[in-house]
Amino acid sequence: DNYDNFTLKKLKEECDFYEVHELSDILKSNLEIVRFVRLEMSSKSTTSKCLNSLPEINRFEQSRYSGITTDKGNSYIILEFDRDCYVKKIMLSTFNKFTTYPSTYGVGSKIFLSADMIKWKQINTISHEACKEIINIEVNDTFDEKVRYIKFTNDSPIGIGCIRIIERFIV
Repeated sequence: DNYDNFTLKKLKEECDFYEVHELSDILKSNLEIVRFVRLEMSSKSTTSKCLNSLPEINRFEQSRYSGITTDKGNSYIILEFDRDCYVKKIMLSTFNKFTTYPSTYGVGSKIFLSADMIKWKQINTISHEACKEIINIEVNDTFDEKVRYIKFTNDSPIGIGCIRIIERFIV
């Protein structure tokens, strides 16, 4: 977390050159992780112990304080990435047993991606499996647009326990 992507890419190139494969693999997995730099919500929960903070969201751990919650219907949550990227997969869960919200908060939420926050493309919805565990939502390879934002919308409140975006590199 202390190195920028440019430095990580340079280190990976060095590892590849000197055939230090184990470290190269670790660096590659760190390069694939997209961080969040901005959070926008329709409303913040006033009853949850969730911090609704970027450092907590970027930590990708499930606890009573991590995550994002809204407390009203017709909700939305928008997260901005630290860079434009091709999304390979979205790993997420709704709230789990550690939270005061029901784990079903967020189920059925539509998931959209966008490059500019004007034109959004729906890619999936959050399933009930996300209540029990972290799920992987693979983004179809035919979706070959670079994006910078992810948005969740729902007619009811939304609760995202943890979320991570994995970048797909196109050569």
